[in-house]
Amino acid sequence: MRSTTRSSTYYSLMRPAGETRVIRWRPELVSVDTVWRLIKRYRRANAAVSVYETTDRDGVPLHVVHVDHGPLYDATDFCTDIFEIPTAALTDL
Repeated sequence: MRSTTRSSTYYSLMRPAGETRVIRWRPELVSVDTVWRLIKRYRRANAAVSVYETTDRDGVPLHVVHVDHGPLYDATDFCTDIFEIPTAALTDL
């Protein structure tokens, strides 16, 4: 059973069409439950979802989820969401 109270970090990036600059939104803390719902929604929309297991700089295990859901509308070249989920948050300890 996954924990819904622990938080994950959510990053969102977008590049406007025809530009070289990438817009980065301030990282947000979101619950693991919210991340699960978003990933399910992305998969239903056929977005490219990749999951990686790694550690942070302090050696704490975490999962990184990269979602490339392409251009959302004609004014963007790409849209990407990245989630950093502490592995301990995925299971009740």
